[in-house]
Amino acid sequence: MADYVLQMPETRKTRLLAAMSYLAILCLFPLVFGENNEFIRFHARQGLILWAWTLLSIFALTLGEIGGFFLTFSMGVIGLYSLIGLVAVFLNRNWRLPVIAVLAEKL
Repeated sequence: MADYVLQMPETRKTRLLAAMSYLAILCLFPLVFGENNEFIRFHARQGLILWAWTLLSIFALTLGEIGGFFLTFSMGVIGLYSLIGLVAVFLNRNWRLPVIAVLAEKL
């Protein structure tokens, strides 16, 4: 399966909603206001997984030093994935983020 699918040009509103998917809790807006647009829903599902990972890594701080390491590592990976997701949105593509896309497809 291809890592990305070229999309038809999207409107400014569609791209804005899809971009919000990768901005932490704002990922909930595309899920609610996505208007059954598959482009928006694809990015919103991936953004929701990234946000859930962020919450889990914050809760990991209760584990002591290993929690701090996990938080630092996670924030780096989440930041990189969010940047890749934003670039994909503005290029009108559905890039499947490794591991994240597999989990997002189950939503």
